[in-house]
Amino acid sequence: MENHFVIFIPYCEVYHPYIIECLDSILNNDYENYEIIFVNDGADNISFLYDHKLNSNKKITVISSDINYGPAFSKWKFIEYIKNNNFDMNDIAIVIDGDDYITLNALSVINKAYNDSKCWVTFGDTFSSGCRFINVHTNNAIELNGNYESIRKSQKFFANHPRTFKIHLAKYINKDIFMYNNRWLQKGTDLTLLCDLFELAGNEKIKMINEKIYYYRTHKNNSFRTSNAKDRQFKSEGVKYIKNRPNREKIIEEIHVIMCCWKRYQYLNNQC
Repeated sequence: MENHFVIFIPYCEVYHPYIIECLDSILNNDYENYEIIFVNDGADNISFLYDHKLNSNKKITVISSDINYGPAFSKWKFIEYIKNNNFDMNDIAIVIDGDDYITLNALSVINKAYNDSKCWVTFGDTFSSGCRFINVHTNNAIELNGNYESIRKSQKFFANHPRTFKIHLAKYINKDIFMYNNRWLQKGTDLTLLCDLFELAGNEKIKMINEKIYYYRTHKNNSFRTSNAKDRQFKSEGVKYIKNRPNREKIIEEIHVIMCCWKRYQYLNNQC
């Protein structure tokens, strides 16, 4: 089965040198059943995107803000959009940052993971050059022996790109998880979303994709490289806030049973 993917691309001005490679890696994929939600966080010029829209038969929806609020804002605008529109609850959201890109078989690999495991959430491991976090993620995940719900209290962040989840989980995600002291979080924006997703789904609905299908790009404008002392303090307080939030209650999946009752329907109440 080809699941329908809703691909979220957050974009801001510093991603401009990399965004074409990001878009092309999606549009040239060997998988067809997807659409793109492009959240423009304050960039003045996104004319390049319309060139891609004209040259592609894929649906690309653009959500734009005149002000750059940061990654937490972009994530919330995506969540808000899918909550307010009539997506199939079994559609799958995929997060691909505008300065990163994916392998040409990435979407097929993700599709297979969902079909084979019946999961609700996936994470993986990435190719990267120069990022100190990348090479330890898979090992840390293995050490947890599948206890992925512990991500909120974990000292090592292991849930790497690509991050994906079933759309139905979005209805349980609220704006407040992306904010601290009435400001948009500037650090831990992946962490806060994944904590909620992992806890809502539960261990048996989480799948780690071992095949590397995502390229994480390091550059001088990565968010962990661009902050002053005041920003660093706010970021640090924000991460503590995320880790100290109460765990979300796991969703218990409803099971629907259809029974065929022929003639002796008077016994139906006893059967139920």
